[in-house]
Amino acid sequence: MRRYSALPNGGRQETLADRAHRYRGIVLVILAPLALVSLVLLLMPRSPAGTMGSARDRQRDRALRPGTHSPAR
Repeated sequence: MRRYSALPNGGRQETLADRAHRYRGIVLVILAPLALVSLVLLLMPRSPAGTMGSARDRQRDRALRPGTHSPAR
């Protein structure tokens, strides 16, 4: 157990505001890139629903519609 005289600030216990002020640089280093990435993801335009899909989805759709054929390569 620590003695109060061994604590910084002349024996006062550190408050939450003191800790926040002490570690504000570390918090900014972590939160700044996180905020920028979140902003980019929120502002990025979404692709239309019709053009989104993988090759596997297109093959499955062709299998369900027997009259369609894939173009020759």
